Amino acid sequence: MLLNAGVQRSVEAASANCEIAQLIAARLGLSAGVIQALGDVLERWDGGGVPGRASDEQIALSARMAVLVLDVELFRFRDDKIAEFWRFDADIALLAQLGMLPMMQAA
Repeated sequence: MLLNAGVQRSVEAASANCEIAQLIAARLGLSAGVIQALGDVLERWDGGGVPGRASDEQIALSARMAVLVLDVELFRFRDDKIAEFWRFDADIALLAQLGMLPMMQAA
């Protein structure tokens, strides 16, 4: 019960962070695409993210790219595991094939 309550509070806090980021972006007059990306940045390809449990192409491409950059920074593509994971995202894979994501190029 306590664990579930802690998880629920974490989900609520993450969702609130996305909402606050979107409100700030709107107040700054940033584009609708930026506002959407800020709302989607904690979503996951498999639908396991927050706040809306979006999946696949429902998640803004710019948000997926931001998460890719974070993964690169955190994991540095150790053993190509992260690069291989991202190949499931057809848009990201296409950008890599076009040479637009040099960190995804095969060694």
